Amino acid sequence: MPDSKYVYIALISLTLLFIAPQPGHSAELSPQQIKTAYIYNFIKYIRWPNEGDKQSLKLAYYGDDKVLLNVLKTLEKQSIRSLSIEVIPTRNINNLSNIDIVLVTKKFEPQLSVINSFIKSRPVLVIADNAIEKQLLGINFINKGKTIGFEINRYNLIYHQLTASKDIVILGGTEIEIASMVKEMEASQESNRKRLSELEAYVIEKQQKLDTLSKQQLNQKQLIAQQESHIQQQLRANKQLETDFELLKSNLSKSKERLNNNNRMLSEKQADLAGKSVEITRLSTQIDRNKQLLLEQQSQLSESRKNIEEHALSLKQKTDTLEKQNSRIKTQMTALYVSIALMLSVIISLVLIYRGFVIKKRINLQLSEKNNLLEETNTRLVSTQNQLVKSEKMAALGGLVAGIAHEINTPIGVCITSSSHLNEVVTHFKQQYDQGNVSEEDLENMLSDIQLGGDLISRNLARASSLIQSFKQVSVDQSHEETRTINFHEYLTEICQNLHHKLKQKHHLVEIECDESLTFTGEPGALAQIFTNLIINSVIHGFGDRENGKIRIKVMQEKEILNIDYSDNGKGIKKEEQEKVFDPFFTTNRSGGGSGLGMHICYNLVTQKLNGDIQCIDSQTGAQFKMSFPASL
Repeated sequence: MPDSKYVYIALISLTLLFIAPQPGHSAELSPQQIKTAYIYNFIKYIRWPNEGDKQSLKLAYYGDDKVLLNVLKTLEKQSIRSLSIEVIPTRNINNLSNIDIVLVTKKFEPQLSVINSFIKSRPVLVIADNAIEKQLLGINFINKGKTIGFEINRYNLIYHQLTASKDIVILGGTEIEIASMVKEMEASQESNRKRLSELEAYVIEKQQKLDTLSKQQLNQKQLIAQQESHIQQQLRANKQLETDFELLKSNLSKSKERLNNNNRMLSEKQADLAGKSVEITRLSTQIDRNKQLLLEQQSQLSESRKNIEEHALSLKQKTDTLEKQNSRIKTQMTALYVSIALMLSVIISLVLIYRGFVIKKRINLQLSEKNNLLEETNTRLVSTQNQLVKSEKMAALGGLVAGIAHEINTPIGVCITSSSHLNEVVTHFKQQYDQGNVSEEDLENMLSDIQLGGDLISRNLARASSLIQSFKQVSVDQSHEETRTINFHEYLTEICQNLHHKLKQKHHLVEIECDESLTFTGEPGALAQIFTNLIINSVIHGFGDRENGKIRIKVMQEKEILNIDYSDNGKGIKKEEQEKVFDPFFTTNRSGGGSGLGMHICYNLVTQKLNGDIQCIDSQTGAQFKMSFPASL
């Protein structure tokens, strides 16, 4: 390991000798030409992620140095990796949407933060000249007398998805970055050594398998030899079968002769049988005649039976007529008695119906009064519920305000402390200056303090501005119902940032799996309220006193529908509670101040505002909810 480190340091030294500009040449060239040459080399050593889809690299010049602009125009005659270079002078930030490189001069350094917020994390190389805000750029020119150098912010290049060659990092990177590169190379060598040992073990294992296969092949050869001897035996057996077959053929011919003799005898028997069949036919015709005579006699008997049955039927009809007359007289008497009973029952029924009508009318009046009371009570309940929902919504917004205020308080406090320290430094320096006791060291110390304090103030003010911006958008969305189009991934990130004060208390983590180009058109306030309630429920009910909880939000789009899978690794929801989780006022933390309206609000927002569906899924690892709604409302 030490030898490889010394070899690597020697390579770094040789690279610096060959790449660094020679003093003699620097003296002959103007500063503009030196910077242009450096920029050309920057483009050579840095790669963009989407170079394969480009025909040219666009360099935006954000400055007023016409000499530098004219020298930069000479780069348009050059090409790097089959890509031409296009130089575009501009002072409008909106023209930086399709730019690959931005060169900002010293005069326009205050615009760096605005430029950075505009390009965000797109693959854009930001080059500045003697800039103080070094965390906002990728490469910074350094003017030390007549010598022009540069320094590289490697982490900013990585953030902007740019790949820098090790040579340029060695030339312009800090000692920490070079040391980290050395450690990465040593780690890579250690990984390669482990991989080599694994491959050697793999080769030994394969060699052992090959030996086993060779033994198996030898066994198979022996088996094949045994099978060949068995085949020879089978061939000898086949020859014996052929001789037996010849004997069978001769026996078959003899059998055929005997069969022919049997056929002749059969034909003679058939002739005798034909004579006997003629005799049988004659006897069958005689039997048919006798059957016909029997049928005629049976028909005569059936006619006589029919006459006897008709006489009996007429006698039965007369007796039935007499019985009917008697039964009719009895029926008429019964009908008379029944009619009298019916009249009495109708009179009683009319009395009962009238009495029931009066009672029903009285009951209907009472029911209408009770219905009116129920409607009034229901109206009051709906109004109360709406007020509670609004109160819960505003309470969540109030909690968000308190958390953001706490988050903003830290950077603002640092700014106040830094500014007061700077005032003390300036006051002390002024006193020394008035007394004439100012030395060069005092001046350098004061400038260093001012630079560090200004850097600290600007970074913390940028942090506070970012928090206010994200909170402003989300809070406006929650308090105003306004339809607009948002980037789903960025909006989820802003919601999680606003809830950072809740998550950081127990070091909880939110993972977002969402396509960064996915958009949603509708009321973002509904989304903010839904995810705020879900995350707060996971923190309070799911994690409780636990630390390092994990929340996972996975967003996928199928056609025009957004499918969202929300889950955490908390204690989960019991099966008997899953059916009631969306009911109003249902809570498992009533003693802890839970209102039971959070999930009810989520259900109403998803089903009514977003025209979608939400379900509580049974999970073994924690709580899990699945939502689906249109991507555009």
